[in-house]
Amino acid sequence: MAGVPLRFRSQVDKYCDQMYRARMRKIAAAKFKENCLAILDRLGPDGIVVTKHGKAVTRVLPVQQTSAELIGALREHIAVHGDLTSTGIPWNASD
Repeated sequence: MAGVPLRFRSQVDKYCDQMYRARMRKIAAAKFKENCLAILDRLGPDGIVVTKHGKAVTRVLPVQQTSAELIGALREHIAVHGDLTSTGIPWNASD
């Protein structure tokens, strides 16, 4: 928010928060209770807001993967061709 004067930043933050909440997927608590497992299977990166009587009571977010879980995740999908330590161009360090 480099171009926004300091006195307006809290208003801009509030507006952005309101817009974010308006876009978020919402579900009533009773409906969430009925379909909890199916909802969790389809949970997007933004999560969902659970409401009671139209008021937000909680937000359900997916757990973020740690980088350690990503190591080896593409093992079956990547094929290595050639020598990984070579550029493929012969050279002599003394030249």
